[in-house]
Amino acid sequence: MCLTAACQIQAAILEAALKKWTPVGQAELASWRETPAGDKSIILGKHGVGRKQIRQYASFEIISAILKGRVIERRLVKRSSAEAAQTKLPPVEVKLLVAHSFPQTRDGKQVTRHIHVAVVFVPGSRHWTITTVYDPEDDADRWSENYTRRICWCHSKQNSGGKEVK
Repeated sequence: MCLTAACQIQAAILEAALKKWTPVGQAELASWRETPAGDKSIILGKHGVGRKQIRQYASFEIISAILKGRVIERRLVKRSSAEAAQTKLPPVEVKLLVAHSFPQTRDGKQVTRHIHVAVVFVPGSRHWTITTVYDPEDDADRWSENYTRRICWCHSKQNSGGKEVK
């Protein structure tokens, strides 16, 4: 966990919500996976396209994460009707963070590459958008050793020192 008191308080609040809602997100992902191909879609949003290229992920790696990964965070975003009208975004969206790992060869060595894929959708919809993809190792000090649990929520690399505090 992060060393700052403010982050530790925020983490306690958010981790309680994640324990409740992450299984719901996993069920949503499982339901999407079971939906016949013609009745669902997943697209790579504009930001996701840029991140895919910069972070050098192949399309099959992203799709593999969606098909084989697990939900590690789920959040519900609610907007007022005025905000929804102004931003042209739906009043309610679900955001999932899906984690996956796969073997890869780098410099002649077998290594594990990690990927986090963020998706957004309107509850009940089978049409999802990938908003970003990233390698959690780039911010390793924010994540548990296996990159499946956030340990720092404050966005400050200096605070955790890359170590989990128990």
